[in-house]
Amino acid sequence: MDWSTSLTGLETSLHLGVSEVFTDCPLEGGISTDLFDWLHAQLPQTEGELLITNAYLIPGERGIALLNDLNERGVAMTVHTNSLAS
Repeated sequence: MDWSTSLTGLETSLHLGVSEVFTDCPLEGGISTDLFDWLHAQLPQTEGELLITNAYLIPGERGIALLNDLNERGVAMTVHTNSLAS
């Protein structure tokens, strides 16, 4: 498929931003909790917009409370999970 016609002019509508990629690391006997620890430290500081792309999201009670707090503060949230849309 030739995407050149679809991409023509797209550059003027793009907005540069900053993103970071976090992941847990395999450890002997399990997986690190680096991502979980980072999320619980950073989520309360989120302003404006939160975009999460992950295969699945199981926030638990603590995570739901954090997301509810963000919602109440007017933070726009988008979560892409393991679906066609993601």
